Amino acid sequence: MHRLELVAETLRATLNALATVAPAWLHALAPLAWYERSGKRIEETRLPPGQGNRDAYAQTVGEDGCALRDALAASEVPAGVRELASVAALRHTWQRHDERLPEASPGEPAPARRVRFKENRD
Repeated sequence: MHRLELVAETLRATLNALATVAPAWLHALAPLAWYERSGKRIEETRLPPGQGNRDAYAQTVGEDGCALRDALAASEVPAGVRELASVAALRHTWQRHDERLPEASPGEPAPARRVRFKENRD
């Protein structure tokens, strides 16, 4: 499996598990775009053609996963959600394949991206 497929599938599996365990919480959190991007397995939709399109897709998936991780770290998460195997897989996969970029210092413009897909280390 391509690294980008792994990351996207991990996010999709986590969203599916959350939809089963905490549907109201997920519905309140997730923008419609998450459902559109994660509704089908990546094998069905294939990766976007061209490196530029793949980079943009990786950026979007990385941002989605970081937003979900931030929401999972909040105190109002339903009981048992943090203990899901898919949530642990999401955390592990993002630590390995995505990195958060530093926040802007006071007075500096906010960065255009909050996360970056790490270079292939394999």
